[in-house]
Amino acid sequence: MLATGIAATPNLRDLKPLDLTQDEVHSLFELQDGKLFWRVKHKRVSPGDLAGAPQSNGYWRIGINGRSYKRSRLIWLYVHGVDSYPRFIDHINRDRSDDRIENLRLVTHGENQQNRSWGISRCRYVYREGNRWRARVSTDHGRRSLGRFNSEEEAIAAVQTWELAIG
Repeated sequence: MLATGIAATPNLRDLKPLDLTQDEVHSLFELQDGKLFWRVKHKRVSPGDLAGAPQSNGYWRIGINGRSYKRSRLIWLYVHGVDSYPRFIDHINRDRSDDRIENLRLVTHGENQQNRSWGISRCRYVYREGNRWRARVSTDHGRRSLGRFNSEEEAIAAVQTWELAIG
């Protein structure tokens, strides 16, 4: 397997199983502190070079044989020997470039959406909509509106009540 250029970040609907094995990833890379370094020489890549490049969305991507992979998924495969698919890799500290294995966990799409930043509010599920505040949460079954409120505090209270109800 040989390194190639980096492709654009795919849409979530394009998430597919990895077509690599743990042995292949081990033969291509060495893992050090959440970063992958090349073991092979090819064109512009020398052994010991940092693999991949940061993308505008904060994730690191690595090109192998004409296909682009998220570094976090390759690291998960490298360490655990199994692909994360169909689940998602969540960065516990919300830093998309921090791919240390202790910062990664497997989650469903709904669990991953709970880390999403919703804008200017102090609460991740609350955001301004016109001159009112909206509380909307993400679950495994999609988004659920908790309502529109006159104040941010009312919307945050609705989210806190929902969080207590689900445990």
